[in-house]
Amino acid sequence: MLTLTGTEMAAAANDGLLDPSDFPQPPEPGKATKTYTYALDEGDTSGTSGQFFKKFTGTFHGATGTYQCTEAAGTSCTVSVTAPSTVQGAIYAATGGWTFTPDLKNNPQVIAQDADHMRFGWWLNDPVKAAVGGEYLHDAQVFSGGNQAFTVAMITGLHGKVSYEGPAAGLYAVTGDDAAYGEFMATAKLTADFGADETTGGHGSVSGSVGSFVRDDGVANDWALTLSQADLVDGGGTDATGTTGSGNIVDGNKKIGGWDYALFGPGGTGNVPPTGIAGTFDAQIDKNTAVAGAFGAKR
Repeated sequence: MLTLTGTEMAAAANDGLLDPSDFPQPPEPGKATKTYTYALDEGDTSGTSGQFFKKFTGTFHGATGTYQCTEAAGTSCTVSVTAPSTVQGAIYAATGGWTFTPDLKNNPQVIAQDADHMRFGWWLNDPVKAAVGGEYLHDAQVFSGGNQAFTVAMITGLHGKVSYEGPAAGLYAVTGDDAAYGEFMATAKLTADFGADETTGGHGSVSGSVGSFVRDDGVANDWALTLSQADLVDGGGTDATGTTGSGNIVDGNKKIGGWDYALFGPGGTGNVPPTGIAGTFDAQIDKNTAVAGAFGAKR
């Protein structure tokens, strides 16, 4: 059974995920708000704590099942829709304790919307014409981000180390006799150390590596990037900002590039670490080889 708050019901309706046969459809622009009131089924109660209002079958995310709404005696469950206007589409609202129970005999998959997600990747802008020197300059960029930034306040009180692993993707260029360029996939592994002494203002650090590179032409490489230690709070962030940091990429004692990161995930009480780390990197692996990419790693 999937529990749907009034907000989730409204969001599902706005996304077109609810079966239209038992929910109000938007009226014409300029018309009044249309409301469906779901009355109590005669003799169908759940005791003194609440009552079951009319049940009906329908679909949610394409899965078949049964809708039901529970409210206290004397109240009702509703779904309303406000007519679209010239500046916005139809807006739904819902009241009551809604649930959707999938029809298991059809083995449907009901997907609850997940707000905890990250994004990363790259893009390449092909030049329209050559630069002044005759060369064609491609504008390549990498990016990373997420939906729920893990703030400084959320890491206060965390202790110990947490490991993260996930995919990385980007672009490479090789010059010389084996000249080549293209895309790659790799694996990012990071460790967040929350064991710093907070009495001195520290919050810990993040470090890791990117390896297992495979080029889009199928060639596997022994490229390996060491992401050196970066502070958990870069630049003296405040409680209201996301937790970010940056560091060097090293080969032995030699700096060959740089990387950055941000922590993501819902904050919780107690020792609840972030669920993910996303970031970008670029490095000159040797005199003939350069890479730039981004990653998203989960614990």
